[in-house]
Amino acid sequence: MSVNLKGVPKFRAVVIATNREALKPLAVKVSEGIEKAAAVIPVITRNSMNTQWINQEIGFATAFKKKVLPIVEKDIINDLKGFIHKEIDLPYNFESNVNKQKENQSFIECLKLLHTDLENSISSNDTVSELSDFERKLQQVDNYNLESEFLKKREKFLESVVGLEAAKLEVANMWPPLNEKIKKLRDKGLNIGTEEDLVQQKRAFIVKCKGFSFSVEFTPRYSNSLFGSTLSVRKWTGHYTTDRNVSYAPGEGPKILSNDEYDFDVDRENHYKWVNREDKKTLTSEKLADNCLTWLIDRVTESQ
Repeated sequence: MSVNLKGVPKFRAVVIATNREALKPLAVKVSEGIEKAAAVIPVITRNSMNTQWINQEIGFATAFKKKVLPIVEKDIINDLKGFIHKEIDLPYNFESNVNKQKENQSFIECLKLLHTDLENSISSNDTVSELSDFERKLQQVDNYNLESEFLKKREKFLESVVGLEAAKLEVANMWPPLNEKIKKLRDKGLNIGTEEDLVQQKRAFIVKCKGFSFSVEFTPRYSNSLFGSTLSVRKWTGHYTTDRNVSYAPGEGPKILSNDEYDFDVDRENHYKWVNREDKKTLTSEKLADNCLTWLIDRVTESQ
């Protein structure tokens, strides 16, 4: 079942399996995700009701004493067994339909009802008496311990071979989606040149068009740690190249317009990011590459 969630903007899909954390089994990722959730909303359809995963996930949620609010395909309610069955109240159900647009609309209406009930539940919980000063201090200590645990885990990762390889792979993974966008620009008549070297210790690529270029280069300092590694993002006038056989007349070579340096980092949700050393702003790999390509397009179109 494919669902469009545009009608319910406060809901967003989170795919735990795509959270990148080296060597961690998928089952552990799922159980940890459920443990952190305020409520678990399994979507039970004719296709999903007999799968191993959804039954295990509901079992995890029950074991963690999480609020389980299933959304159920109405036609299968009588066939349900286990934690979710026809003898319990199932207010959030939708009509299946061969017309997928109508089925999606029924699902969205069901989701809106669930959203309203969740908001009302949160509002009623907000009226509970405030914590005592000591209880707040206990909560403060818990937050401190969680932050300390995260910082230790983050430091260990960044000082490891695993962290270094993750950074190099992240640079290499910038290239395929960027290259697809470049192909579309070429289809529109832009003569864009590229150079890439994504397999050596230094991961790098260059994109150039009509007298402007940008280069992205990751340079490790050590072979077993991220410490001292740098991602350099440079913008140039002229067609920059790493080809040593290319020569320029005096004063006619490419010139650097800007040089931003980034450090590799990871956040609490195990998402990778790049931190600008100067202004401390963070960017995902995709956003960083897109910003460079946008800059190049603006320079080319403004130069005509």
